[in-house]
Amino acid sequence: MAQEEGPSSRECVLVVDDASSIRDFITEYILAPRGFEILTATDGLEGLRLAFDKQPDLMIVDVQMPNMDGLEMLRRLQLRRIIIPAILITAHSSEKVAIEALRMGVRDYVLKPFDVKEMDEAIDRALRESRLMGAHGELRQQLEEQERYLRRLTQQVNALYSLSRMIATTTDFDALLQRLAEAAAFLSRADQSALFLLDESRGQLLMRAAHNAPLKPASFPLNASPAAHVLRTLQTTVLDSNAARQLMPEAPPLGTLAYVPMVANTRRIGVLSVATYAQKQTFSQGDRRLLTILGGMAAQAILSRQLDGGNRRPSEP
Repeated sequence: MAQEEGPSSRECVLVVDDASSIRDFITEYILAPRGFEILTATDGLEGLRLAFDKQPDLMIVDVQMPNMDGLEMLRRLQLRRIIIPAILITAHSSEKVAIEALRMGVRDYVLKPFDVKEMDEAIDRALRESRLMGAHGELRQQLEEQERYLRRLTQQVNALYSLSRMIATTTDFDALLQRLAEAAAFLSRADQSALFLLDESRGQLLMRAAHNAPLKPASFPLNASPAAHVLRTLQTTVLDSNAARQLMPEAPPLGTLAYVPMVANTRRIGVLSVATYAQKQTFSQGDRRLLTILGGMAAQAILSRQLDGGNRRPSEP
């Protein structure tokens, strides 16, 4: 039997014929053994409704039927711009019918009576193009996704490189903290971010910079808050919308809230926080890795200024 490998998934075939003997022969001896999902209709009107509703992968349509013939059915589908591969069944060869069928997008037509091999080959020819188009579409989607990923990765690498240069050259401590907060939001695609520094003398984490969030006197005690827990355990913590709402009931509703420790040479420096507004948006493993890298860079930069002693201390209000 001249047959390509069977469908990789349950491809659907609609059989439209008013003769039950032909419908049964096609479904039982041709389609069912090949694992197709099967729909049947007894005339063109019913077939048109099923084609609209189910959008099958292939139609096998008789020309002469009551209520609506096969060509009229295909014509109405074409007017609705619904393109479904079709095989036309006809009782006699007709050049006029063949030309009209091609205009309606018919991939093939078979003459009655036909056998299993003949219909099998027609099915393979009719589905070959749609299968190739489907594979091409999937490949194109994968390439587009990969292109978006690489473009995003390039942006992130460039952002980290620019940030490292800024860290090495800036002398304005507040500007440095603000840039770090902005970088955290960009790298994780967060809607807002904040940077908290450890004030050991007060036993608190103090907010020192923020992006898309009010920079106000805000602090977390070291014995209770999730941010302080992150600094103690050195483990990034991600809170869902319910936990974020309980933590900050006065703030606008958040989708996801994450805290990232900032540590340099085993010394605890502070915590970066990032948050999203969208309820279903979360931080991926890639986002968390980038935030961990940024947390390390930020901690090292802040520690170096503490050790220099020439700039304002992080714990100053």
